[in-house]
Amino acid sequence: MKFSEDILNKAIISAYDELAWKSADVFDAIEELAAKNCAILGGDVWVTTGLKENQNELTQIDRATVAVGIIKGKNGQDFVFNWHTNRETNESFSDYVLRCKADTINAINDMKTEQTVAEEFKDSIYYNLVYVDSKEFNKLGT
Repeated sequence: MKFSEDILNKAIISAYDELAWKSADVFDAIEELAAKNCAILGGDVWVTTGLKENQNELTQIDRATVAVGIIKGKNGQDFVFNWHTNRETNESFSDYVLRCKADTINAINDMKTEQTVAEEFKDSIYYNLVYVDSKEFNKLGT
């Protein structure tokens, strides 16, 4: 699926061509995916940070920046924020797309990530969406 230039320009792109958006922009990406009949299987919250030794990085963003998924909270506890939506038996793909959209919006809103993470990370939060079209989805089981 190819995003519009506007949505693509708001994303960060990992070294593995994964996209992630700030909370102010991720909802536009969700809308575009649903409009193009792509199901959002789930997603992960990333925090971008400088490259450090002994860091559990998820992916590299550029030479000096990585995304990590274990995020320190305000209370000192470590958090991993993610969600997923499984397709129900006999659910049409278009219904699944709509349910994925709703589940993703609700998950992002309910997680309250920016309010939960340590102050040093609240402006470095990005949402990575895992999505497929119907052809890609049908290949998942094979």
